[in-house]
Amino acid sequence: MRMGENFVYLIGMSGAGKTSLGKLCADRLRLRFRDLDAEIEHAAGMEINTIFEKEGEAGLREREAAMLRHCGLGIIATGGGLVTIPENIRFMRDSGYVVYLRTSVERLIKNLTERGVESNPLLKGDFVKNAESLLSAREGLYESAAHVTVDVDCELSEAVRRLCAAVEEIIQ
Repeated sequence: MRMGENFVYLIGMSGAGKTSLGKLCADRLRLRFRDLDAEIEHAAGMEINTIFEKEGEAGLREREAAMLRHCGLGIIATGGGLVTIPENIRFMRDSGYVVYLRTSVERLIKNLTERGVESNPLLKGDFVKNAESLLSAREGLYESAAHVTVDVDCELSEAVRRLCAAVEEIIQ
């Protein structure tokens, strides 16, 4: 990595695999891994859903923006909505490389259902319709924010291989 480009930020929808793929890739490449949501929960002493309920989406986005600026070197899994604030996109692009983990809405729904539908407060209600709508609304943001897009709509081992290949290309 060149000076000032010390981070690989993983962006994408909740359920795209930012945390699971990011951890596996970081382990394989012997890089540090940070999960922005986990860091926020630890600092706040409460879960993301509780923050969302108490402070609303705007409060959560403020916490994400603040935590984003305090993460260390390595691979960082961001929150799915981080790209909704232009300053966050500028910060990530200025301080590192942004990798969009793109997947189909079907895989997102499958992954989120396995984790529990309640894991994302923005998807409450008509889960499938809300997931499709949210992906449709954010996809352009993800694509324009990213330096690199990695298609992870595949088996886990292949998704990890693809992400590692992209990160290796970035850090060389």
